[in-house]
Amino acid sequence: MTRNRPSERRDSSVLGKSLWSLALLSCIFLAPAIWRVKAADAEAVPPPDHVSAPPATPVNEVTDDYFGTKVVDPYRWLEDQNSPATRKWIDDENTYTNGMLDSLPGLDALKARLAKFLKVDAAGLPVERGGRYFYSKRRADQDQAALYVRRGVTAPDELLVDPNALDPDHRSSVALEDVSLDGKLVAYSLRKGGEDETTPHLLDVDTGHELSDALPRALYLSLSLTPDGKGIYYAKSLPEGSRVFYHRVGTDVATDQMIFGQGYDAAVLIGCDLSEAGD
Repeated sequence: MTRNRPSERRDSSVLGKSLWSLALLSCIFLAPAIWRVKAADAEAVPPPDHVSAPPATPVNEVTDDYFGTKVVDPYRWLEDQNSPATRKWIDDENTYTNGMLDSLPGLDALKARLAKFLKVDAAGLPVERGGRYFYSKRRADQDQAALYVRRGVTAPDELLVDPNALDPDHRSSVALEDVSLDGKLVAYSLRKGGEDETTPHLLDVDTGHELSDALPRALYLSLSLTPDGKGIYYAKSLPEGSRVFYHRVGTDVATDQMIFGQGYDAAVLIGCDLSEAGD
C-alpha cells in the first residue's frame, strides 16, 4: 500500500483571494453584462453601448497531436508568464477590470465583508511521522500559511518554515512535500507568486538547519523521501518530457541520476511515490 503523502497546497495571499472573489462577485451581482452568448451558435455579441469592450487577446494557434487527436491551443503564448507580451496583457486586463470595479457603489462594504470571511485562522490536515505531527497553519493576520511540527499530540506548536518572513511582499508560499518515517527530516517546497515552478528544500527537524541539498527551481510533479531519509525520488517536467531522478542526500544535485522516463515525450506526465517499505 502506498503511504499517504502530504498534498501540495497552492495558497495564494489573502489579498489575491480577495481580489479574485471581489471580481467574481461583482461580475455576477453588480456589474452589467459584458458578454452575451447566442443560444444557437454561441457567437459572442458586442457589449452594450455604455460598457467599454475589454482589451483584445491576441490569438496564436498552436496545434498538438495526441495519439492522432489534434488539439488546438490559441493562447499557448500566455504560458510564458515573464514575456513582455504576457505582462502587457496582464496589465491591460487589470487596468480594465479595476476601471470597471472601482466605480461600483458599495465597493468598500463588499471588501470589508469579504475580508471578514477570509481573515480567519486556518490549519491543514496533520501528517504523523515517528510520533511527530507536521501541518500547515495560517493565522488570521497572515497572508500565507506556515509549516509547523508538534512532537506529540498535546505538545506545543513549533514553527519550521514561515514564508511570510522570507518574502516582504508575502507572495511566496510553502508546501509540505514529505517527511521521513522517523520524523527527523522534512522535504518542503517554496513557490513564488503562484507560479508552477517550485524549489524543494530539506530541513533537519531536530536542529532546525537547512541541508545543502536544495533542488533547483523547476516544475516538479512529485517528490518522495526514502524511509531512512537518505535519498529522494523526484519527477520533474523537462522540455523533452517528464523524467524521474534519484538524489542521495549530501551529494551534488548535478550528479543526480535519471532512472525512468527516457523515450516519453512531453504529452506523458510521470510521477513517483514510495511505499513505507521504500518500494
